[in-house]
Amino acid sequence: MATLLDSKHIIWNKLYEVYTRLNTQFPNKIDVKVIKSYPKTFEDIDKNSAVITVSRVAAPEEYRFVGDLTTTELDNNAQQMWKQKGNLQTEHLEIAIWSLNAEYRDDIYVLTRQILFEEKEDFFRNYNFIKFIRLSGADQEIDVGQLPRVVYRGVHIYMATHLLQFQKAEDLVGAINCNIEVVTELKL
Repeated sequence: MATLLDSKHIIWNKLYEVYTRLNTQFPNKIDVKVIKSYPKTFEDIDKNSAVITVSRVAAPEEYRFVGDLTTTELDNNAQQMWKQKGNLQTEHLEIAIWSLNAEYRDDIYVLTRQILFEEKEDFFRNYNFIKFIRLSGADQEIDVGQLPRVVYRGVHIYMATHLLQFQKAEDLVGAINCNIEVVTELKL
C-alpha cells in the first residue's frame, strides 16, 4: 500500500531512520525515540533520554508560492516539473525535543539541526522539496504543577515547500491508513 508523503511524514521518517541508526551505533550516547505525536505521559519520556516529535504548526499560507511569483524561486527544470507533475504545498513544522535533562535536550537540539542540514540535499533530490528553511528555535521548560519534575523541550520551526505529485484527491484515498466501519442500519 502506498503511503501519503507530505513534508511532515518525510521529515519524521528521515529523523526516525537516522536516530535509529545512531541509537545502534552509539548506545552509550544516543537514546532517542522519534514519534508522530506529543508524549502523553512522563513514562513516554522516561523510557528514553529524549523523545522527538514532528508536528504541523498553524501558520498563514505563503502567498508568494502561488501563481507566477513561484517561478522566481525555481530554475527552468523545476518550473517544468512543477507545471507537469503536481502542486506546491508549504507547511510550517515544529520539531520538538522532549527530555527530563536540560543538557541532553540541548545536545540533541544541536544534533537534530545538524542531521536536517546534512539531509537537506536528499529532501530536494529524492522527495521533491523546493524549499526547506529553518525559521526559528527555542528552549522551553514545562513545569508540571503536582510533580517535582520539569520537562525540558527544545523546538525547531522549519518551513518546507514540497511538490505533491498526485493530481486528484481520489489518487490519495488508497494511501490512507485507516479502515472505517460502515454502519448500514441503525440498531436501537
